[in-house]
Amino acid sequence: MKKNSSLQILSVGIIAGGISGFFLAGVSGAFSIIISNHYFLYKAYRLIALKLQSSFLKWLLFTLLTSLLVSVVVYFLKRTGIIKWAFERKKITKKNRIISMISSVIIIFLLFMNTLVFLIVGGGNKKGPNVIVIVIDALREDSLGINGYLRDTSPNIDEFAGNSVAFKNAYTSSSWTKPSVASLFSALHPVSHNTLGIKLKLPEELNTLAEVLKNDGYRTFFLGGGNPFIGSKFNFDQGFDHYFNKKSNAAGLSSRFSKLLPELKKGKFFAYLHYMDVHLPYNKNKFNYIFSSRRGNYKFIPGEIKRRGVRELNRKGELTENDKVELKVLYDGQIRYVDKHIGKLLEMLKSESLLKNTLVIITSDHGEEFWDHGGFEHGHSLYNELIRIPLIIGGNGLKSLIKEKSVSIIDVFPTILDVVKIPSTIFDFDGLSFEKLLFRSEEGIDHPVFATGIMYGNNKYCLIRNKKKIICNSIEKNKVHELKNWKNKSYEYYNISSDPGETKNLFSAGKIEIKKMVKLINKFILLNQAFQKTRGLIDKDMQERLKTLGYL
Repeated sequence: MKKNSSLQILSVGIIAGGISGFFLAGVSGAFSIIISNHYFLYKAYRLIALKLQSSFLKWLLFTLLTSLLVSVVVYFLKRTGIIKWAFERKKITKKNRIISMISSVIIIFLLFMNTLVFLIVGGGNKKGPNVIVIVIDALREDSLGINGYLRDTSPNIDEFAGNSVAFKNAYTSSSWTKPSVASLFSALHPVSHNTLGIKLKLPEELNTLAEVLKNDGYRTFFLGGGNPFIGSKFNFDQGFDHYFNKKSNAAGLSSRFSKLLPELKKGKFFAYLHYMDVHLPYNKNKFNYIFSSRRGNYKFIPGEIKRRGVRELNRKGELTENDKVELKVLYDGQIRYVDKHIGKLLEMLKSESLLKNTLVIITSDHGEEFWDHGGFEHGHSLYNELIRIPLIIGGNGLKSLIKEKSVSIIDVFPTILDVVKIPSTIFDFDGLSFEKLLFRSEEGIDHPVFATGIMYGNNKYCLIRNKKKIICNSIEKNKVHELKNWKNKSYEYYNISSDPGETKNLFSAGKIEIKKMVKLINKFILLNQAFQKTRGLIDKDMQERLKTLGYL
């Protein structure tokens, strides 16, 4: 084969590989995400590089492999004489040069872009505090000693709270895990991120907390105890360098974190820990019956308790008051168990001299009902036992403060950004930063708190403003529509300052205020749903995990 013929064949292969590789290597998809997420507007250059890193490398490799494959195929076709004429005509000499030039530009461009991306990814701001977010699944706000609970469920968390900023009126955005953690990761209301259904995924177009911190040079770690609703199949691994979410108790999860310490100490990090021990079916540990006066003949065995079983017993009238007390005793024992291992984690941070430069946030995704309003567990209502959550922020030089201001889980993301000196105002968040409250004694202005998202039954919407709360009971499941011309029974209205247990529905007595709040809640409900519903895969493995937790 002549030299110019070989060069032409190779060049054709490079051009073919370059064009097809742009789509097949995922570069076009990466650019689509970059544009839809407004990365250039947010100056998220490292995040852009991270999104393109694997795609550009695949593009280069695909181009080289395609050129080699085309060269081999064309070589054999030429040997057979099928395309021999294409290399014998003298008029194509100029075309050869043009083809060679185009192929050279493609190769140089790909090599340059891979080098540039590599350099940008290796950069990032090296300064800033570490960030640890600890979520204790299904933890009620009123079950901690810091909030006046009589049982000694949380000595370590209480001690930490005594040197931290504790929010007494913090609320989640939903009464079950997926939408509430999606709100924590996105600073958006559930009607904005739209991750409301069991099969719906966290939209890839979101700028998550992990991604934004990663763009600033943070290494990101997810350590979960196995809740499948925040699994990788639902995109909750978005932005994490290290992702672990398998069935683990508090001891195992804290141990896994401790093993990461050598890696964590190499530079600033963000770690998200999601403990599952306070969630059914509970696990066997030495604290199971620490608060029980009964000895033996227990109806409920830790590790084997199913929500449907408990509800069925209740429906049949076979669940006694003692049985209900026993379940709450088991729940409180689980809190004490998690508290022990969170205490060990905090002590570890102190001994490694990390706590003084680490922002530590302890919270929950939702609460738990124990027949406060006739129900059990979570995902079925928006009463305070399910949406009021603990929120304790310490470390990083923070001092003891107690805050009465109402805040939401969607406010945590922008607050973290402001603490680590990433301006939160450049992002289009629903949440508002309360960073200034962490360092000052004043309370600030109370903003309305919005919650929605029901796992069982018809959807509900709730709005809290100035210690007043309205719950709007929808007529359809998981659908968003304006609240107009509804019957009285669709509304509930409570003064949660004088009636924290929400036992007195004041709907008929507060119609003027209700009209104002209905008008306001409509604005929240009809927020632009910018992200289309995307469905995740629930395979056999996930079905088993959901059964273990009592969801199926």
